[in-house]
Amino acid sequence: MWIGAHSSSHLRSSVSDVVEVIRRDPARLANPDVVKGIDQSIVGGIDGALSTVVLSGSSVATGRYVAISKRAEEYLRESRFRIHSSLEVAKACEVNVRTLHNALVSVLGVSLGRYLLLHRLWLVRNALLRAPPGSLVKSIALDHGFWHLGRFSRIYYSRFGESPSTTLARYQSGR
Repeated sequence: MWIGAHSSSHLRSSVSDVVEVIRRDPARLANPDVVKGIDQSIVGGIDGALSTVVLSGSSVATGRYVAISKRAEEYLRESRFRIHSSLEVAKACEVNVRTLHNALVSVLGVSLGRYLLLHRLWLVRNALLRAPPGSLVKSIALDHGFWHLGRFSRIYYSRFGESPSTTLARYQSGR
């Protein structure tokens, strides 16, 4: 099995970022959402690395995969302000993690890791929109499992068309 250099580098970087945050502030591990964010960061890195190796062809969405994807969406929508691990979502859908991953790839065209990353991005956006004055983007991002702040900012900008600090400043000034 061969993992591409970019994917391997991204995985190493993700693990290194997590280790560095824990080294600097081990008390953050007391927050269950931070632990879930760590889980997602590492699993997302592994998922990204493996996605370059696994399934080289396209697959057709089956009725079962559509139902699993809908259950995952409903589960995340019902508990929209929580960070979830891959295993947690899979259990809620009554399938294993690999089946959930395959269903999301087949139906939505995104890996489980990417799907949960997008969910966390929306959680961060909601937190920025509700943040009290004096809140820091860094703290909000770290609380949602984003360890590499530069990467987080780029992903956020590409998704929402503005930087996280712009979102925070704009909505705090409008209160």
